[in-house]
Amino acid sequence: MERISPLRLHEDNRMLGGFCLKSLLFPRHHHTTSSNTNVCSSADLIRETWAKLEKLVESKSIQPWVDSEWSFEEVFGFVSYTHKHRLEYEHMHAHNRGKEITSNLVLN
Repeated sequence: MERISPLRLHEDNRMLGGFCLKSLLFPRHHHTTSSNTNVCSSADLIRETWAKLEKLVESKSIQPWVDSEWSFEEVFGFVSYTHKHRLEYEHMHAHNRGKEITSNLVLN
C-alpha cells in the first residue's frame, strides 16, 4: 500500500477528508449560522452535510468505495467482520480504509 504524502496531495490539488459524526452529534461548542443570531443544531448540520455528499456522489465528483453490504439484521456478523479487517489493517500498519454506515433503510 502506498503511503500518503500531504505535500503530494497539495501539489496535485487533492485532499483526503472525512468527518466525525460523534463530534457533530455531541459538539463541545455550538455551531452558529452566518448571522450569529441563531444556533444551528447538529442535526441540521448533519442533514446539510449529508445532502452535499449525496450531490457529490450523484454528480460523480466523488465515488465511494463499497467493501460490502449487510442487512440490518446481520449487524452482529458485520461487527465481527469489521473487527477482523481492522486487525488485518493494523498488522499492515495501515488505517481502516473507510467508515461503516449502518442504516435500516432499503436502498435500490
